[in-house]
Amino acid sequence: MGSGNPGAIGISHAAHNTSTVSHITIRSSDPARAGAYGLGLNRAWPGPNLFQDIKIEGFDIGIMVDHWEYSITFDRIELEHQNKLGIRNTKNAVALHHERSRNKAPLYEGGGR
Repeated sequence: MGSGNPGAIGISHAAHNTSTVSHITIRSSDPARAGAYGLGLNRAWPGPNLFQDIKIEGFDIGIMVDHWEYSITFDRIELEHQNKLGIRNTKNAVALHHERSRNKAPLYEGGGR
């Protein structure tokens, strides 16, 4: 992500009936001003999904989960330098395993179904 893109999403992911995303880094070149979400999971009917060995650097929110169906599993997730929050989950069932947050911002906010 380049600088000066406050509403941008690093990756907007949509998949259904199982998917895996692994071994990637999503990075904002200007953590203070670039990007709303590193990983946006806010399209209809995400999952079941596995996100594994993912590093997200910068953005206001590292991961945004905003749909209610199926489930999402995060394993070995690193979050660094988020401005507001590591992970926001508004409606889904989320499993976190081996997460690491290097932030002043809180790691997780939300509930799920």
